[in-house]
Amino acid sequence: GERGYEVTLVNARFVKPIDEDLLLKISESHRLIVTMEENVVSGGYGEHVTEFAAVSDLRAEILCVAIPDEFVPHGAPSILREKLGLDPESIVGRIMNKLSVMDRETSVDG
Repeated sequence: GERGYEVTLVNARFVKPIDEDLLLKISESHRLIVTMEENVVSGGYGEHVTEFAAVSDLRAEILCVAIPDEFVPHGAPSILREKLGLDPESIVGRIMNKLSVMDRETSVDG
């Protein structure tokens, strides 16, 4: 990709049941799985993936991008996405920060 990372896009389609086999397969070749949704974190797809990762052999780390569990005022969708960190720039920033943390942890552990 543009920043030197290879990515795979998967349309999950359903919150439940999550496709456990697909997640395990993706985790074999990816060190980070990012879930994105315009729903609240609590009870959302990302939370289900995180719960599955905790009890399975999922090798990748999980980053959930979703609406925080807090009051969200009304407004134009584009402005709200930016305020909530769901605009493209914020999402890329969160992913790059997570990868940077993972790289630092690997260099310390490795």
